[in-house]
Amino acid sequence: MQNSALIQAISQLGHTDYKDYLRVIAALVSEFGAEIALHILTEAGIVALDKKRGDTERRLRKPLRNITFGTLIHLLRQHNIDTRELTSAKRDDFIPFTPPRRPTQNLTSRSEPIIASFADCSHEERAAIHQYDGGLTRPQAEQRVLAEFPDAAHERCYRVNVSEWAMNKTLLTDGVHDGQKWANFLKTFVHQNLTLSQLIEIVRCGFCFIPCVLAGKKTQENFYGADLICVDVDGTMTVESALQHRLTRNCLFLYTTASHTPESHRFRIVFPMAGFERNAAYYHAALEELICEYDGDRSGTDITKLYFGNNAAHVWTPQQHWIC
Repeated sequence: MQNSALIQAISQLGHTDYKDYLRVIAALVSEFGAEIALHILTEAGIVALDKKRGDTERRLRKPLRNITFGTLIHLLRQHNIDTRELTSAKRDDFIPFTPPRRPTQNLTSRSEPIIASFADCSHEERAAIHQYDGGLTRPQAEQRVLAEFPDAAHERCYRVNVSEWAMNKTLLTDGVHDGQKWANFLKTFVHQNLTLSQLIEIVRCGFCFIPCVLAGKKTQENFYGADLICVDVDGTMTVESALQHRLTRNCLFLYTTASHTPESHRFRIVFPMAGFERNAAYYHAALEELICEYDGDRSGTDITKLYFGNNAAHVWTPQQHWIC
């Protein structure tokens, strides 16, 4: 079964009604997975039936249940479309589709120095004096301390926004209605500089974090910079497969999310940026590359997306492996 035959058959459906549109999506996801399904829908012109912005991608992630490729064949036959070429070959004959990628090498990084936390309180206090009394930036103050105390123990910090008004995916804020509750929740985020162990603790408490610094409200236009980059994998890959991926050894940690089950693995991989990345376009391209590498959740391309923790998470780090 070649790409062109299936795409041509589906394109003949024309402007089918919305219910059939949902059945087509579900059948393609069931048979080929979300990436190939999106390619087929786009080439066949079915995406044009999208009733709401982003509706197609939402339906790709959460398709109708109990819909198979046989459902699609039946639907095509109802519209008097020839399906003989589609039923005479195996699924494996379909030519895999690789989505186009936006390589970061075509963009310029605006990476700024990282910041760190000193293990000794006196060194931390010394850095604060240099920063505020000496008018230095935090990285400059750290370098001054290290020049004075070359053996001072220090660890990288990651700049994030954290809300403790969430437990897993449950918001703990009150509101007149859901919209107000969400608005109130967004006001609870506080900027923090966290070490790796502190960040993992935030996750394992079930709290919520935004892995970037915002210059105002939570909008992509207000992206100021980021030390971290996250990719969600929702049922498209097992944890074991992700751990074998060549990039995973470069991550900070991986943790299972609240919706993870043995049958459908759902987890998040958290990576460090080389520095504090200020270029939103570069950051967005790097995020898209990771999503492609792991067949991740495409809704995660929002560079200001927030991520919920999981107080029952299984956590894996390249250094310590599983932390249960």
